[in-house]
Amino acid sequence: MSDTPQQKEIEQATEVDNSTLEKQESGQFDATALQSQIANLQKELNEAQDREKRAAADLANMIRRKDQEKELALKFAQWDFLKEFLFILDSIDSGLLSLKQPQTGMDAVLQGLEMMQQQVEQLIEKFDMVVIDPEVGSPFDHNVAEAMSLQQTEAHPPNSVVMVIQKGYQAKGRLLRPARVIVSKNESGS
Repeated sequence: MSDTPQQKEIEQATEVDNSTLEKQESGQFDATALQSQIANLQKELNEAQDREKRAAADLANMIRRKDQEKELALKFAQWDFLKEFLFILDSIDSGLLSLKQPQTGMDAVLQGLEMMQQQVEQLIEKFDMVVIDPEVGSPFDHNVAEAMSLQQTEAHPPNSVVMVIQKGYQAKGRLLRPARVIVSKNESGS
């Protein structure tokens, strides 16, 4: 007849209890040794509990630090962009100031606008932005462009870009703003 695991555990516990009883009856217990063993076990327990408390405190501190770092990162995520954008605002101020001068010609205004455009393009590139500027005649892509109107034309195939009204932008693979375009249609209106 095979014993179940529970029966084996009961037998082992009974054997331990019987051996303890035999030692107790024969007077083989050394009270000092037992007290020493109890003290050692208590010390090990206290040390284990202390390690567990320290580990829990370390974990709590690490979580708190990560939360603080995340909060700061979110708080100042736009900081670098805004600092760079100030250069563009400075250029606009300079351009407006130069327009107020009577001797300023249109060449200087054009040169100032081109400089601002370069600064904006550098800023866009620095922050991993992508300009969406569909080519005239290219097929209309509703994923990155928004059709503002339809225009009947023979110059372009149906459902292609006739004109870009406003460029679009993507940042880190996410569409910030679609390009706004006019799309061609054929004679039947599609």
